[in-house]
Amino acid sequence: MLGKARIGFGLGIVENGYDETAEIQAFTAADLEEGERRLLKGAREWMARLPFSSIDVLIVEKMGKNISGSGMDTNVIGRPTNPHEPFPNEPRILWIVVLALTDESYGNATGIGNADFTTRRLVDMIDMKPTLINCITACEPGMAKVPATYETDHEAVEAALSCIGLTPWEKARVVRIQNTLMLGELDVSEAYAEEVASRADLTVVRGATPLSFDVAGRLV
Repeated sequence: MLGKARIGFGLGIVENGYDETAEIQAFTAADLEEGERRLLKGAREWMARLPFSSIDVLIVEKMGKNISGSGMDTNVIGRPTNPHEPFPNEPRILWIVVLALTDESYGNATGIGNADFTTRRLVDMIDMKPTLINCITACEPGMAKVPATYETDHEAVEAALSCIGLTPWEKARVVRIQNTLMLGELDVSEAYAEEVASRADLTVVRGATPLSFDVAGRLV
């Protein structure tokens, strides 16, 4: 492209882990590739990540196209979108439960295939036509697969916890996030208490409380 196209310059915009613009740089065509590689290195260093390498159940309140092109950021959940990409070493998440689809996705549930459990309210929002167009265009048909579907949040979370093997529920490593774009604050189970207390990069903002559901079984 650089050899054949009439490119005047490139503008690189890098975000930090809080979805804020952190750096903007312009490059001439001659410096574009080298500059892009340097900015990419910085972007990877600033990218928001889950603070634990091993998770039994990750609860994602919402996924969507306005959060990530793949619904849930694959760099965050450690699951690539197609079989040609290698799985990263971290994080190692046993089961992912996603509860809802953002209104801004207009039914495009690309990436739902990376979840293991979901809810009826999310599935009822799926418009399969744009979802399939998106996934097939990206050669990622598996990203349109609908996971095990439960009528309520409570049932979906309970099903995930029932599949973690011999680990008793009170020792389950559970993390709850709003979405893969907002990781500044998250809920973690008491199984992480000792690790959290020993790490300077983590701060407890409230004490332990039960995982609460309303009368309709929706996570509060």
